[in-house]
Amino acid sequence: MIHLTVYNSANEPFILDLNEAEAIYLNKQFSSISDFTTRGGYSRDFRIPMTSRNSEFFSAIWNPNETNFNFKTRVKATVTVDTIPIAEGHIQVKRVYSKGERWHEADIVFFSTVPNLISAIGSKKISELTNISDLNHSMIYENVPEPLTVATGLVKYGLTDRGQKWSELESDWAAGARPIVSTTNPLYVGDLTPFVSIKWLFDEVFSDAGFTYESSSLGTTINRYYMPFITGKDIKTVEGADVAFFNLAADDATNLSEGTYQLTSISMVEYADNGGNVDANFVFTAPYPASYQFGVTFGTYLDDWTTNFVGNNFYSVTIYDVDTGAALWGTFAPEYWYPTENYFTPTLNLAYGQRIAMKFKLNEYNTFDDHIVSYGSGFKLLATNSGVILQEGTFDAALNAPDYGQADLVRDIVRMHNLVMIPDENNPNHIIIETMDDYLQSGGSADWTKKLDYEKDVVLYAPVDEQKKKFRWTYKAGNEYLSQLFVTIGKRVFGDYELYQTNNDFATGEEVMELGLSSTPLNEVANTALPIPKFVDSQGAFVNVGARCLYHTDAEPSVAVYDEVSEEGILTTLDAFSHCNGLIPEVSNNDLNFAPETYLQAYTAFPVNNLFNRFWRRYYNEIYDEQSRIMEAYFTLDLNDYKSIQFNDVIYVKDSYWRVLEISDYVVGQRVSSKCKLIKIIDIPEACGFTPNASAEDGQILFTDGVDTGLDGSQSCCELYGYTWNANVDKCYAFGGSGRPSQVTNESFEVVEKPIVRGNGNVVEIGNNESQVLGDFNQVKADASGSLVVGQGVYAKQRGVHFGVNQSLAKSQGGLLSFSGAGTYSATGDKVEIFLNNVDRLNLDNGTTWLCELSVVVSQNASTKHSAIFAFYIYKNTTAAVSAITTITQVGGLNTLGGSVDVSTDTAQHRLAVGMTGGSGYPYTVEISGILKYTQIK
Repeated sequence: MIHLTVYNSANEPFILDLNEAEAIYLNKQFSSISDFTTRGGYSRDFRIPMTSRNSEFFSAIWNPNETNFNFKTRVKATVTVDTIPIAEGHIQVKRVYSKGERWHEADIVFFSTVPNLISAIGSKKISELTNISDLNHSMIYENVPEPLTVATGLVKYGLTDRGQKWSELESDWAAGARPIVSTTNPLYVGDLTPFVSIKWLFDEVFSDAGFTYESSSLGTTINRYYMPFITGKDIKTVEGADVAFFNLAADDATNLSEGTYQLTSISMVEYADNGGNVDANFVFTAPYPASYQFGVTFGTYLDDWTTNFVGNNFYSVTIYDVDTGAALWGTFAPEYWYPTENYFTPTLNLAYGQRIAMKFKLNEYNTFDDHIVSYGSGFKLLATNSGVILQEGTFDAALNAPDYGQADLVRDIVRMHNLVMIPDENNPNHIIIETMDDYLQSGGSADWTKKLDYEKDVVLYAPVDEQKKKFRWTYKAGNEYLSQLFVTIGKRVFGDYELYQTNNDFATGEEVMELGLSSTPLNEVANTALPIPKFVDSQGAFVNVGARCLYHTDAEPSVAVYDEVSEEGILTTLDAFSHCNGLIPEVSNNDLNFAPETYLQAYTAFPVNNLFNRFWRRYYNEIYDEQSRIMEAYFTLDLNDYKSIQFNDVIYVKDSYWRVLEISDYVVGQRVSSKCKLIKIIDIPEACGFTPNASAEDGQILFTDGVDTGLDGSQSCCELYGYTWNANVDKCYAFGGSGRPSQVTNESFEVVEKPIVRGNGNVVEIGNNESQVLGDFNQVKADASGSLVVGQGVYAKQRGVHFGVNQSLAKSQGGLLSFSGAGTYSATGDKVEIFLNNVDRLNLDNGTTWLCELSVVVSQNASTKHSAIFAFYIYKNTTAAVSAITTITQVGGLNTLGGSVDVSTDTAQHRLAVGMTGGSGYPYTVEISGILKYTQIK
């Protein structure tokens, strides 16, 4: 029997009278635990008679003059069936109906109060977490790599490129790049990037929302996930720009004789020192690198008021570097026998930690050597063009937190790991979180055979009409250059995964699971083996990082970090972060990408344990297997059945095993059948008998059969996981695969291939980020970045279009290279050199012969141009030789042009030039564009 109980202002219960025909309908859906969305609570309309009992609670609400009941107030209420609680919440009186003087009914709505995590979180950002300030800490050397004042593991410092252009190539330093291991030019703490524990963020979101959770595996899984906390090129600090401001001034006059003095020699007072940057000797230490404008006030006069002198004395004021003694600014001014005040506003560019001070010099004048330094003389900071504190500032976690919602964080963690979230039946504010695989394997069992209502239709069907044709798991594309390479060249997002369903002719549409997090490819610091995230554009300028999820790896690279106490750079161990839990990816690692990837860094082999393979493969195989079946039938369930059944329970019916997907319109308290939807449980076989688990030094992939390890595996297993099978030795190798593998265990899907490099056996060197390689067994050197390589056996050393058809590398190929140059022909016989990429010269390997045809266009202005075609060959083997240059044809309005190739000045740098002879009209200032067509044999 249904009871609707309401409570008055004193929390006293009243059981309302209901109409006899009232019924409660309840529903259950599997999507409620697998889809992290806002869900409303249970609601139910009741039309109740205004009996004497009901009138006792509501009073005479049918009387328009009755004011004892407030229609605007929520009334606490509960619904029970045979003493079993169904829902808690409140009621609202909507309308009152009357017939005559004695018959009255009220229309009321019951709303259940269901704790909802996403509603409790709302639209709050990560930066709004209650305890976000717990992450704040001083940016000092002692706090690298992990702040001592923050709970262990919550914040770690790592190296990323935020526009610093890290490089260990000395040639790069002149162009603004910086080294990472130079103790004489070390990194400051502010040059490093703080990373915050994602598990801590996740836990804090739950805590702020008033929820708790438990999980058998999630904590371990995400414990090493970290998010870079950086929203600009520089770390934002609590102090802000005004931390540098100070004001020093004399509060009394001081009598001094001739000499040079510091500010300690006069009656100086520290009126302001916002950041504590001025010491007891009035030395100012710059808290950040910037342009500083100072105010210098100095008043002095000779201590004699009785005699007028002919001529004036002079004094000088200097600001100098305390550590080097170098004068940074100075001036002098006349000193009279009467008081004067002088004011100066010098601007100085100071480095972080540079120490400066003010001094002044007084000169003897005739027989008078006493001077009065006036009240108000002093030194202060007026303005600065920066507020970037690289050391000793206080890291502000809220200001550095990415613009990322708290609900987005929970949703992304759920989607990455295919999680289910189940409210605890005894405490709805407590959530049980498990991976789908773990959840489905942990349920109970029940036999519903006798509960099946055979008088109603039992519908059995394959879910072909409900299935999608295409599936995509993807991160959001990052704005940085490395991520955009995949977008612009590969036409995809780094780390994404796409599948087509090939065994269902009726499937349509697309299912996309996109994260709010961005994926993060890595690339090495120039001239090192250290891969790091690079949050920069193609010019090396900082781009917005956004929200990221990276592994804290076991690697511990050393970089030179400045110690503000010892005032020196010290090689210091940092933490390293990557999309993979190994800094150099290998087979056995875990990878945060959804699929095997084309990495932009050195790697042993791509890991098998990507997100799709670990958390999604088994689940999708079961749903989309050809044997998959849905059954819709009516079952007579009691209230205990309804309340106790879980979506991971195994249901036996019709000689098969099933799981519940949905229960519709269950009538509480009545013995009637309810419509249920179930999905058949299928025993999915393993993909093959071997699983990759290691890689050897030569790139061979080693397998396990579940018992033994170090096995060679089989061709089918090798190729299933995307590696390359070498039939000559019957072994599997890491490189040379034909694209991304299918990660499913049957033939229902095929992978959508969109790699940057397509084909077998291609080798593309690190740093070659812009090339497209189509074909087999090609090799592209790092300096050839930006090339188009097509065919077989092509060896590309310099940027251009290269093609070939010989499996022997570089044996027979051809191509086109673009040259350009500019200069002036001052007289007949002059030459102008032309370059590859505006800077590079041609460089052939030993044993190489090129037959060349060079076509050039020389332009003096918009109307005067000249074109020519030259032919020659170059041969190189330790030394180089070039044939005579033959002019095939030329035409135009300039003098005679000729080609030139210098291979003797530098054997490794073949210099191509275009010369001009004869005629008149010199000088000619020209631009030259050329295409070199080559045919190679090696």
